[in-house]
Amino acid sequence: AAHKYGEYKYYYHDIGIVYDNKPYAVTIMTLEGNRDFVNKVRDINSHIYELHNLYYSNREKSCRLEVYGE
Repeated sequence: AAHKYGEYKYYYHDIGIVYDNKPYAVTIMTLEGNRDFVNKVRDINSHIYELHNLYYSNREKSCRLEVYGE
């Protein structure tokens, strides 16, 4: 992944590109974290990554079933 973050007072933003088999971009803009922004963003990003993988896994299974009936 490549990312850039910005922090000012209680604002924290992170934007990045995840170079996965199916690359995607992610932007996180938050006021949450109480100076624990890095861990909050890691947690959010891990959930996004799980959803990304689940989406493509389900898509592959569903499309294969619809097209090939397997």
